[in-house]
Amino acid sequence: MAVCLAAAALCVPLARLLRIPAGVLIGPLLLGALAAAAGLPATPPAALQQGVFAAVGLGVGLRFDRAAVRRIRGALRPILLALAAVLLRCGGLGLLLAGPLGVDPLSAYLATTPGGLSAVLATARSTGADLTLVFGLQSIRLLLTVAAAPLAARTVRV
Repeated sequence: MAVCLAAAALCVPLARLLRIPAGVLIGPLLLGALAAAAGLPATPPAALQQGVFAAVGLGVGLRFDRAAVRRIRGALRPILLALAAVLLRCGGLGLLLAGPLGVDPLSAYLATTPGGLSAVLATARSTGADLTLVFGLQSIRLLLTVAAAPLAARTVRV
């Protein structure tokens, strides 16, 4: 618990001060990885994990108001088609990874699925998937996205 609190207390304000892209997530992530590599327990207690997962779920769910639902309804068909395409591609990639990595297909799928890290980890934990694999590959995806975002923004800027 002390490592988790230290990561939040040190990294979150520093990331905001330095304006590091996604630093509020990446800072504690790196500090936790360093703590784990040093042999310190860096896993928060189960009760804290459940509280955080509940807060994330509430945060997402409470953003939906009637106006948001109306906006979504108009674009529902293209959204569902794009979502189906992305999920099928991630499922295919997950199946390609499952064999060589020697992991179950669900863990491989969750490691490649799009979405927020917290939501994917909550799903992985509740389904018994390989958390190490899911967290590792999702973290790599996040870091690559953060690194590529400025270049992508400059490329599409009009």
